[in-house]
Amino acid sequence: MKRVKLFIFTILLVSSSAFAQDNFTLNGYVKYMQTNFLVSTPSTTLLTDNLIHNRLNAKWYASDKLQFSVELRNRAFYGEYTKSIPNYGDLLDNDPGFVDMAFTWVNEPSFILHTMIDRANFTYQSKKWNLRVGRQRINWGINTVWTPNDVFNALNYLDFDYEERPGSDAVKFQYYLGDFSNLEVAFSPADSIEGSIAAIKYGTNYKGYDYQIMGGYYKQDLVLGAGWAGNIKSAGFKGEASYFTHQNAVFDSFGNLSATASIDYTFKKGWYGGVSFLYTSGGTTKSLAGNSALQLLGNNLSAKQLMPTRYTFFLMASKSLTAASSLNLSGMYAPGTNFFLLFPAITYSINNQFDLDFVAQASFIEMAQKLQHGGSGVFARLKWSF
Repeated sequence: MKRVKLFIFTILLVSSSAFAQDNFTLNGYVKYMQTNFLVSTPSTTLLTDNLIHNRLNAKWYASDKLQFSVELRNRAFYGEYTKSIPNYGDLLDNDPGFVDMAFTWVNEPSFILHTMIDRANFTYQSKKWNLRVGRQRINWGINTVWTPNDVFNALNYLDFDYEERPGSDAVKFQYYLGDFSNLEVAFSPADSIEGSIAAIKYGTNYKGYDYQIMGGYYKQDLVLGAGWAGNIKSAGFKGEASYFTHQNAVFDSFGNLSATASIDYTFKKGWYGGVSFLYTSGGTTKSLAGNSALQLLGNNLSAKQLMPTRYTFFLMASKSLTAASSLNLSGMYAPGTNFFLLFPAITYSINNQFDLDFVAQASFIEMAQKLQHGGSGVFARLKWSF
């Protein structure tokens, strides 16, 4: 049975009973983010919105080898933008995991209070291997922007307010073959075999490069992937690719290829820059008219379809302005569709506990052979870590 909310309260009960132990840790943060959305509809509309975001990370070290973890995010949404999305609370309450760990406490048109448990697992660590069972993040990706090898929980780069990234209900076994080699096997169940994921990954190091190969079963597809990370002189060089083909048509037709490569370099005077390229064989080269960065942010992306476009370039540059502040300038461009996304951000560290961020996402889309504004968001975020 998929919706087993009693399981959640059992985990919380175990965590609370461990609270008094010396080997229990609890940390997290509280963030407030004020947003102004400039939405391009038949007429341009300005919508304001507010988000109060709290995260709690609890870990109980039961022994030198056994650890329990529960991590959750509480979010309160209120404002004009929240009110403009029909059934927004129901959309947030849709937990794709095997166990339902989403709770919508208040679901009103202009105010939503929502909780999501995105980590709930135990880990057994031995000298040569470890086993983790429960909701967890299985990070098989190598690149920073796009990660085709992340078949269990691919990330959405545009979702900048979710640094921890989503987790999967899974069992993962890792075995250390030596100082530089390891083997991982993971299985993420679903209500049916057709929705499940099972894969194996081997990683090693050879002449200064990290390599990995992986393969398995991905929601009715067979998947085969590989990746690398190293340096070309002083520049970082990474890449990964995954090929998906339906289990019943392995040799009948070409499947779906998702591949990316990136180069990054630290320049003089503190500048850091990088460029990435993503190819998605199932992506489109036609106009994305009617879409925006805001809609891409809400898409349920996967390792098979990390962007809706076939070709996508990413360029970024960053620099520390002072000891406490930094500037980041990023942009995406999809040729053929002529889709642009600009993503500037300024971060200021007030002290060890407080951070202030100003972020913008502005999209431009070709419509009727003209480049037009496709929607933008400006975000001001204050974060207190404890």
